[in-house]
Parts: sequence; C-alpha cells; structure tokens
Amino acid sequence: MNMFKRIIRIAVVVELLLLMGFIPTLFNPNARMYGGPGGGWDWSPWGFVGPMAGLMFVTGLAIDFAARKIKNPVERTIAIAALVLALAFIWVKIVRSD
Repeated sequence: MNMFKRIIRIAVVVELLLLMGFIPTLFNPNARMYGGPGGGWDWSPWGFVGPMAGLMFVTGLAIDFAARKIKNPVERTIAIAALVLALAFIWVKIVRSD
C-alpha cells in the first residue's frame, strides 16, 4: 500500500506542475487552440497529456527510487540533481523542436 501512495503522490505533483504551464495557455489570446498565430505559452493539450506528463512521471519515479535506495546523502543528492538536469535538457529539446 505504501508504494501505491507514493505513485499517487508523484502523479499529483506532476499534474500540479503541468498546470503551471496549462493555466497561462488558457489566458493567451494568441494561442493556436483559439485560432491565433501561436507564441508565448502555447502548448497543445497533447503536449500536456502525452510526452511531458510521461517524462515528468518517469522522472518522479526515478527520483523516488534514488531517494529510497541510495543511502549516502551526497550520492543521493548528486543522483537526484542529475535526474532533474536530464529532465531539463530533454524538456528544452522537446520545446525547442516545435
């Protein structure tokens, strides 16, 4: 049951983080979803549900795994920082490829 609670917690955090990008898209008058030319915060719904949510969820699982399994605090911090940095690099690559 503890594992189930951790997975739910990770999913909730991922969705809250994705809302930080979704809310500005709703208020962008130039968004493509409103027929505008795009620009600014302009993500498609597929961008939120598909690759970004999956990428963040897998990263959250990996961070949880590293936090539980690595006992040395310095190594744990380095591993988690490397995971977050990898997520950032992949995220930038996906966003810049559009």
